[in-house]
Amino acid sequence: MRKILTTKFSHWSYEEEWRQFIPLDKNAEEKGLYYSDFSNDLKLKQVIIGAHSKLTRKQVSNALTGLNKDIVVFKARVGFKKFEVVKNQRAELWA
Repeated sequence: MRKILTTKFSHWSYEEEWRQFIPLDKNAEEKGLYYSDFSNDLKLKQVIIGAHSKLTRKQVSNALTGLNKDIVVFKARVGFKKFEVVKNQRAELWA
C-alpha cells in the first residue's frame, strides 16, 4: 500500500512534491476529515491556486493569516507546449 501511495507518474516529477504520512489518531477530526496543525515538522511553503479556481488573492491571503510570511502563493496555468502545470507569469490575470 505504501508503494502505491508514494508512486508518482514520472511526467509530474517537476512538481517536486513531498508526501508525509501522519497517524490519524493524533489529529483533529471534523466531519470525517482529519487535520494536522503546521509545526516545526510540518511547514507550509507554497500554495498553488489551480487554473480554474475562482479564489481571489484576498481570500487566499485571509486564509493564510497567522502563518509564515514567506509562503509562496501563485496562480497556475496549463503548459502551452508540454503536459505540465506552471506558474502563470502574468500576475494581473489573478484578481
